[in-house]
Amino acid sequence: MNRARLLLALAWAAAIYLASAQPGGQVGLPHPWDKFAHAAAFGVLAWLLRTGGLPLTASLGLTALYALSDELHQLFVPGRQADPFDWLADLAGAMIALGLTKTNKT
Repeated sequence: MNRARLLLALAWAAAIYLASAQPGGQVGLPHPWDKFAHAAAFGVLAWLLRTGGLPLTASLGLTALYALSDELHQLFVPGRQADPFDWLADLAGAMIALGLTKTNKT
């Protein structure tokens, strides 16, 4: 286990949460750039989890669950909404990042 990478993953997840907690009028990228931002943010999270020593399936599963919780969290933020296409972009970014990650573990 690489504790430093796992701590960075936790810090990154907190940064995602803080960004998601901003009211709708304060954030936003035009389509399709918002999907790239989602993919990048959750790709980094998946990469940090995987290179932190988690198995591939755990890295993807935790990232997918956190992405889902992030979308649900936005239901309670003024001016924000949950978007299943954002969640799909999150998953795509995670899968791409994990596909590009080389580790010694299976």
